[in-house]
Amino acid sequence: MQDSINRFLLDQMDQVFTDYCREADRLRELLSKPLGASSWTLYHDLQRQRVAESIAYGKYRKLQDELFDGIAQPVAPHRPESSVA
Repeated sequence: MQDSINRFLLDQMDQVFTDYCREADRLRELLSKPLGASSWTLYHDLQRQRVAESIAYGKYRKLQDELFDGIAQPVAPHRPESSVA
């Protein structure tokens, strides 16, 4: 059961990472344009894209955290307590 959940989360994480990369590329393209003193449209586009990229990254991190939270830590073998005082 946990394997299918992990597979689902990995698939979702892959899609969300693709979305994040696309948003980051759009931001990169906007940042490469010269920003003139009267370029309010570009400024607003940059702000909007910055938010979109941040949201996409947040979704990726949330899925990543959820995936790693579901991975159980290995159980340490039982060791007898030391008799050294």
